[in-house]
Amino acid sequence: MATTEEQRRLVEKHLGLVRAQASDIMQSAGLPASIEFDDLVSFGTKGLIEAAQRFQPERGAAFATFAYYRVRGAIFDGLRSFGWVNRREYARLREQERVDAYLQSHSERTAGAGPARLEDQVAARAEALGGAATVFVTSLEAEARPDAADERPGADEVIALGELSETVRAALRELPPQERAIVEAFYFKDRNLQDAGRDLGVSKSWASRLHAAAIDKLRRRLARADEAAPPGPRPPGRPPAGGPARGAAGPARGGARPAGRRR
Repeated sequence: MATTEEQRRLVEKHLGLVRAQASDIMQSAGLPASIEFDDLVSFGTKGLIEAAQRFQPERGAAFATFAYYRVRGAIFDGLRSFGWVNRREYARLREQERVDAYLQSHSERTAGAGPARLEDQVAARAEALGGAATVFVTSLEAEARPDAADERPGADEVIALGELSETVRAALRELPPQERAIVEAFYFKDRNLQDAGRDLGVSKSWASRLHAAAIDKLRRRLARADEAAPPGPRPPGRPPAGGPARGAAGPARGGARPAGRRR
């Protein structure tokens, strides 16, 4: 754990990271005029301070990578507290938040494992993308509607949607109780990980680990179901369970999905 002075230096050195993420979200989100850039910087700075307090340099992760998801998560939490986006765009923000939460836990786990061979790095990247895809599929199940309001799936796609929905719900029923409770709260009850963890009597960090573990189990379960399924149409906009999700973010790519104004 970094000393108080080291934490202060980390925060001062990485304020540019906060401003960069605030700018990215501000430009891509179409936020109401009443939300100012400095509001997002304030939200993100709270996440940066939390990251500095929790950073463990001995685990080998770069601080910028460690802080990236916490800064974005803090900005998402702040935007949610305003409640100024419509339902559809809010769902997209929530999906991005869940992907970031999963990738944060995944990156910390792989960084803690130490140096890896190239093939192990490729496998870890594929696992991360598969997990992000699983977050996407589970988010859609939580929304229980097509990705776009003007999409009208055909009969075959309706059947595929129903089959995928049942697969996701069956996989959720197989999760251990705590992991299932985290997923239900984070996806179906509109709770953030901190509040979901508090409901279970665990820390936000532990709730994040439970979430990542649940997503990994769901990913494997959906991949098995995908392999066993006969050829046919996929639900519109939904990737295979083992493939990348739309909008999967990371330190080197992606930003928040656009957010609209509340009507």
